Amino acid sequence: MADQQITSEAGLDTRRTWYLGGALLLGSVVVSASARPVESLLVGWSFVGTAMYSASLLVFAIGLRGAGSVTARRPLGTAAMTALAVWIAVSAIIGVFFSPDLTFGYGDALAQFIFALVAVVQIGRAGVVPAPWAWAPAWALGAVSLLWVLQQVGSGIVSPETLPPIVALAMLDGIVRVGSAVGLGALALVLADRGRR
Repeated sequence: MADQQITSEAGLDTRRTWYLGGALLLGSVVVSASARPVESLLVGWSFVGTAMYSASLLVFAIGLRGAGSVTARRPLGTAAMTALAVWIAVSAIIGVFFSPDLTFGYGDALAQFIFALVAVVQIGRAGVVPAPWAWAPAWALGAVSLLWVLQQVGSGIVSPETLPPIVALAMLDGIVRVGSAVGLGALALVLADRGRR
């Protein structure tokens, strides 16, 4: 009886973790989308979206009361997600106050990619998230990374002929980034609800 109660409580905490993480992820998209029009009135509003995104990563990595961690709280995956959350927040602060150069931009992108790559592989292997959805973060990372690389290649060969495809890539990149965050947030909510039923 006690074992069943512990299992039930762990399941409830897992659902709460995924509800909270998914809601934070979706909220970060909404706040970030609304940041540009109100930034002149509410200084630092854009950072709120970044903070919510980082908080969602921490919730998914650590869980609530030890339950719901998408990495099963294994050290490598949990550390990678935590490092990614902190790095994203610190990078945003640096971007606001210090006007970083192109070298920092490339270093920032590389660091985020490495942390994210380790995290998504560990999520896929942890077995906490049901298959095949455990690999959804990896699919999102692959799509975002591919578009980023194509944009970097395209920016080196800018000409009147190549400009329209480069602009189209940039627009597609924005759509994929937003779509990935929305999709993963919605997936977390759906899986949490499925666990309830």
